[in-house]
Amino acid sequence: MDKQQTLKKINFTAFYQTHLQKFHANGNGQGKGCCPFHPDENPSLSINLETGQYFCHVCNDGGDVIKFYMKLKQVDFKEALNQLSEY
Repeated sequence: MDKQQTLKKINFTAFYQTHLQKFHANGNGQGKGCCPFHPDENPSLSINLETGQYFCHVCNDGGDVIKFYMKLKQVDFKEALNQLSEY
C-alpha cells in the first residue's frame, strides 16, 4: 500500500483520540491534545483533522500522521505505513 492510499483510510479524529491524552476536537476540523514527545500538562499539539497534519507549539515540530506515528512508535517509514494501513 502506498502513502496516499494509507492516508485516505485513516480516520484522523479516531487516530489522534487513541494516541493523545486530553484530546479534544473543536468541531471545525481542528483538534488539540497533549504532545507525547515532551512533558505536557496543557495541550500544546494542534491537529488538522481533515489532513492529519500536526504541530506542537512547544517542540516547534510537526508533520503528517505518518511522521507522528514513526516518532511515537519509533519505527521507520515502511513499518509505519504497514501498521497504519491496518487502521
